[in-house]
Amino acid sequence: MINHMANSRIFQFRKCAAADLDAIMGLQETVCRTIKNKDIFVPTERCENEKILREPSFIIGCFDGPNLIAYCSLSLPGEDIENLGWDLLWPRQKVLSCAKLDTIVVHPDYRGQHLQQRIMQYMFVIVEDNHDIKYVLTTVSPENKYSLHNVQAMGFEVLMKKLKYGGKERLILCRVL
Repeated sequence: MINHMANSRIFQFRKCAAADLDAIMGLQETVCRTIKNKDIFVPTERCENEKILREPSFIIGCFDGPNLIAYCSLSLPGEDIENLGWDLLWPRQKVLSCAKLDTIVVHPDYRGQHLQQRIMQYMFVIVEDNHDIKYVLTTVSPENKYSLHNVQAMGFEVLMKKLKYGGKERLILCRVL
């Protein structure tokens, strides 16, 4: 666990556990309700978040006291069709060295405090300890300028534009570790 201070508040970052699942789903629901353009965010199903909470995948939570205010989920999809390496037509060995930055959400009341980048920094500390992971892939709506800026500021580069998630336009981005 690490602490981060912003605007005289101390936020704690830590790996989430199964006991945090209801808070994760509640925060995601809050974010979904407040997004004006519903096409820029595809919520993660509860069963999928349950899977991501199991090693080697994980969810990093950012807490203000006991309250979950942001989270970032990272999965290691292996040969699963959800591995974005397949979309890039990469060979199997390269696909197997990919992790997927699945979801990043920040409670609307806490936006503008650089939590998305801070939570990704913490995630990369953990990811870089796993020497089997060489690439972290993610998708971002081209219309979500804020998230696109944040992931690019964290070293992600756009590799492809593709229709994903039931026909929604997405950029597939990669950060090489």
